[in-house]
Amino acid sequence: MDAEDAHCATGPRQPRRILAPVCPDFVIELLSTADRPRLVREKIPEWLANAAQLAWPIDSGRKSLAIYRGDVVETHTGVDSATREGPVAGFSLDLGFAWNPFGD
Repeated sequence: MDAEDAHCATGPRQPRRILAPVCPDFVIELLSTADRPRLVREKIPEWLANAAQLAWPIDSGRKSLAIYRGDVVETHTGVDSATREGPVAGFSLDLGFAWNPFGD
């Protein structure tokens, strides 16, 4: 098979996607049962170093919410909701969906 045949076999080359180098002010990471909390925690300093002001990893398996704000970390277990200031002033997140996603 020559280069022309190989090209036809795989289809036309697609342009590479380039992602914009932006970071949101506020990041929520909802961990699935397959996620490793340690790996998620390792990403948070990168988000904060890249201008995120607030990060909330939510671990439904442990029913815990961590709130990262700069070097300050607050951990809450079994809370029903979270309300914060800063870039999300007045925002309230009902955590019932995370603790009980199927409404059992």
